[in-house]
Amino acid sequence: MASINYLYRSKKDQASLKLRLLFRYNERDYQLESNSKVVVTKDYWIHYHQKSKIKDVLVRNKQREIEENLNSLEKTIIESFYKSDPKYIDKSWLIATIETHYRHGEDFRSEYLIDIANDYIKSIKLNTTKATIAKHKTIVSKIDELQKYYKRKFKASDVDSSFKVLFNDFHELYGYNKNTINKNFKFIKTYCYFARDNGIKINSNLKKLSISGEDTKDIYFTLEELRKIKAFTKLSEKLDTVRDWLLISCFTAQRISDFSRFGKDMIINVENQKLIAFKQTKAQKEIVIPLLPEVQEILDKRGGEFPRKISDQRFNEYVKELCKKIGFIDEVDGSVIKNIGNNKNKRFRKVKGTYPKYMLVSSHIGRRSFATNFYGKIPTPLLMSATGHTTEKQFLKYIKISEIDSALELAKRYLELK
Repeated sequence: MASINYLYRSKKDQASLKLRLLFRYNERDYQLESNSKVVVTKDYWIHYHQKSKIKDVLVRNKQREIEENLNSLEKTIIESFYKSDPKYIDKSWLIATIETHYRHGEDFRSEYLIDIANDYIKSIKLNTTKATIAKHKTIVSKIDELQKYYKRKFKASDVDSSFKVLFNDFHELYGYNKNTINKNFKFIKTYCYFARDNGIKINSNLKKLSISGEDTKDIYFTLEELRKIKAFTKLSEKLDTVRDWLLISCFTAQRISDFSRFGKDMIINVENQKLIAFKQTKAQKEIVIPLLPEVQEILDKRGGEFPRKISDQRFNEYVKELCKKIGFIDEVDGSVIKNIGNNKNKRFRKVKGTYPKYMLVSSHIGRRSFATNFYGKIPTPLLMSATGHTTEKQFLKYIKISEIDSALELAKRYLELK
């Protein structure tokens, strides 16, 4: 079951209404928001929108016009919702569906997959992060490479079980792992659904097509390891800055695109508890998390300020240097990015193997460490409110606890009950 709500969320006197899509899938509730492109005044929305008897003819006509626009948009989204696979319904899907509604009657340039992908990017560009757009452009490049390799242009209707085999074989030939192939194929299906919603024929079995991924060997820092990182001395100013950002990430559960933006202006005080309030860059979700003592210690050390800013690339480079210096050299399973081509034709891919732990550390380890260290100790819904995950299934992908660890924790909790 899906439903639509409209909200006036702006401080301005006139603004576009926010559209909120609510639905339930796999016994979980979902909530997505986007710009409806229906502009109203704050005065109208508060005083006249739901009023049944309006004497002023101009206001009454305006009410009818707005209601027709909202109902028409709602109809488009609900109809598209029930035609789509719920697994692929996210904010990008909602933005694209709204764009499709307003483009109704316009023809695409062609029914070819690469053109449809470019049209999809145009439809979401104004309401999507640069990082997401970059991912879509990468997929467009992959479609182009695929077509050159097989010497043919693919239509949306060509995406069937045979295409899946060609797609998989092409990616494996160039050294991509199963998870990347699976992720890229989901993008292809998204473009096909977008095409269908715009009147373009697609394969009737598209919904059944999928490419299986595989379990990943991601690492995290235990609380004991974090204490070791915190206590380490004799660091240069550069590595001391990286160490502090690393600890901040491990005790806030945020991506580098978010924790690297932290500033003292984001700190609020509620009932004598300091909190950090911000909007996540990727999910565009408002988040409020407690300022834990480990983070406060870093601020105190730096006169109330967060460490100086550092780019994603530099952080990922320096954090490996830091962890090597601290002594995280034990061999663990994982993947590192290597050139599997040659000097003239470089092709960088993730290569599985056994490596010193410091080589596997990146900015994402903080988010994973927080989720793993506090899972089972803090209620999962509270942890999810900090990470920003909307489903427990997504959240549990971050948990890196072995079967033995789980069994020992179960035994410990059982004894506590006696």
